[in-house]
Amino acid sequence: MLINNDCLIALQSIGNSAVDMAYLDPPFFTQKKQIMRDSSGQQYEFSDEWESRASYLFYIKERLLEVKRILKDSGTIFLHCDSSASHYLKVLMDEVFGENNFQSEIIWS
Repeated sequence: MLINNDCLIALQSIGNSAVDMAYLDPPFFTQKKQIMRDSSGQQYEFSDEWESRASYLFYIKERLLEVKRILKDSGTIFLHCDSSASHYLKVLMDEVFGENNFQSEIIWS
């Protein structure tokens, strides 16, 4: 099943320990307005500007706590991020899921 929505809203509608895998692609804390055009010229945009790093990390932590709730004990989470806040997100993931649960990272270029 693929759910396309603000993940906090979608996560809250899922029962405890119900999911094998979660993939999150949140804003990256670039502090910029992101703009993209598709091949037809349609423009898409969103703001990745935050009041503070703390407000960004609170936003992410709310969602990570919900993912933890819905993941099965054997479940896996993938968190897509870039270098803008990856070091903070790693510490946050350790806090929510436990340092010993980190498996690896996938780096692409």
